[in-house]
Amino acid sequence: MNLISLTFAVFFLLVLVAYRLVKNPDHKYLVMAAAGCVFYGWGSPLRVVLLFLATGIIYLGGLLIERAKSPKQKRGFFTLFFALTVAILVGYKIFNYRGISLPVGLSFYIFQAAYYLRDVYRDRIPAEHNFLRLFAFVSFFPSVLSGPIQKARYLLPQLASPKNPDQEQLIHGFLLFVWGMFVKTCVADRLSGAVAYVFDAPGYYNGLYHLAAAMLFSIELYADFAGYSDMAIGTSAMLGFSVERNFDNPFLSVNLKELWNRWHVSLNDWFVENVYFPLGGSRKGTVRKYCNIMVVFLISGLWHGQGLHFVIWGVVNGILLVIGELTDGFRRGLRSRLHIREDAGWLLWIRRLIVFLLFSLAFIFFRAGTVEAALVMLKGIFTIRPWMFSGFYPQQMFDKDNVLFATALLSVLFFLLVQYLRRGEIHREENGFKQHVLRSGAYRRFRSAPALVQMLCLALLLVLSVFAVCSGDTATNTKFIYFAF
Repeated sequence: MNLISLTFAVFFLLVLVAYRLVKNPDHKYLVMAAAGCVFYGWGSPLRVVLLFLATGIIYLGGLLIERAKSPKQKRGFFTLFFALTVAILVGYKIFNYRGISLPVGLSFYIFQAAYYLRDVYRDRIPAEHNFLRLFAFVSFFPSVLSGPIQKARYLLPQLASPKNPDQEQLIHGFLLFVWGMFVKTCVADRLSGAVAYVFDAPGYYNGLYHLAAAMLFSIELYADFAGYSDMAIGTSAMLGFSVERNFDNPFLSVNLKELWNRWHVSLNDWFVENVYFPLGGSRKGTVRKYCNIMVVFLISGLWHGQGLHFVIWGVVNGILLVIGELTDGFRRGLRSRLHIREDAGWLLWIRRLIVFLLFSLAFIFFRAGTVEAALVMLKGIFTIRPWMFSGFYPQQMFDKDNVLFATALLSVLFFLLVQYLRRGEIHREENGFKQHVLRSGAYRRFRSAPALVQMLCLALLLVLSVFAVCSGDTATNTKFIYFAF
């Protein structure tokens, strides 16, 4: 079931009513468990079998870890059941290479299930003895398809002791949902055609088009995934759940390390906790640290899909991050000798632009589909010449439709402006829990406006989103990029 559909609107309204009608807090998780079954199994009920399988593995694993009689036995149980859980994903990934499709959302709820085992193993939470409550956690429908990946130590206690949302939480959740829908339909989907225009036939265009398509794809991917994340977080908030963030304005980063700490935060945290730290992290020397970083990015590339281009994408990002860390001291020293302040506004924006360009260049491998196509685009970018600007018409990427080009440009600028105003929105951390807070500049300004203005703005976003969905192929418009992973 897609979050941008009339079906989901009716489904969510029914869930919201049912959840509020259940007065006993000890029984509310049953509504969430049933909702997870219906939502994930919509159109393909057999997919729910995988949800129950994953839940069954971690349910038994959690009980055995809790009852282990020695640290060695406890570690053995954890390793076994963690491997069994991840093996479901690895097995499907292998079959996916042979043409068998990957169930939507499998990666995200498998990672979420694996979090539960590690939290029990690390004594962060007790093992869950209620199977259906654990199932409600694994199948948590707002985020089961594309995240954010939730940690058991934060979400399970909320399922055990749920709280009804107050008025401000309801409003904030609804605004996040509408904003996410607008970003997906009016920004990401308006850019997808222009991006495909060049990426699908790179040999027909010069380097300026290649560079423009690469930069637009970065914004498209961000808008697409951040839009889904806002919708998932907003849906959760309207039910009274606080879930972790997934993006923290990554394009305001001044180096690649900061960007990756702000991009797809929940997946980054998962790799850090379950791959980077177990490998030794930065505790075993500089060389081992950089090797561990490369391993994490290599695994990330393999996770994203089949094809050598995904592996190269992971390796290139790892190399760029390592080079950035190795040269950090030199660059700081150079700025000091030139008497350039680290917090100079012009310098921050130049560094942000450089980081964005490096990110966009690396993601050419992600989007191109083949290594050969990616190399054609990179060659074109690195051979850009001044005279090419006279023949560069960005409207051509939008089928020479000036209206479409103008609306896409305005939507992107509005999206980036609001994202900038939203900085600082999700910095509150309680025991490591990173979540949205109601203090961003954009949200404060909106809520301080007259009620009529608020309603008109909200109505405008809704109308634009609906028209954007209806203006093209609905199946294309409402399919999120990360459903494929």
